[in-house]
Amino acid sequence: MRRTNKKTFVKKNILKVPKRAGVYALLNRSDRVLYVGKTKNLRRRLFEHLEYGDIPGAYYFRTYYRLSKSSEKYEDILIRKYRPKFNARPW
Repeated sequence: MRRTNKKTFVKKNILKVPKRAGVYALLNRSDRVLYVGKTKNLRRRLFEHLEYGDIPGAYYFRTYYRLSKSSEKYEDILIRKYRPKFNARPW
């Protein structure tokens, strides 16, 4: 069985993500949420995280589709629920 590197694996999965607004979570290998964010273009933003490697330990992602108006509220709900390491919010 051929092994692929992390970047190739994640890139193939990002290509399946639609170019629409939504909320996303970056997770590590043990399913711990490291970062929650919102964006107007999910695919572009996830590619930016992959390109810059700005969240160390991020292995894969989960996306949540929401209207732009409700994205901010939903992002806040997820941040309060998971308390991600890389979100700068007071608990």
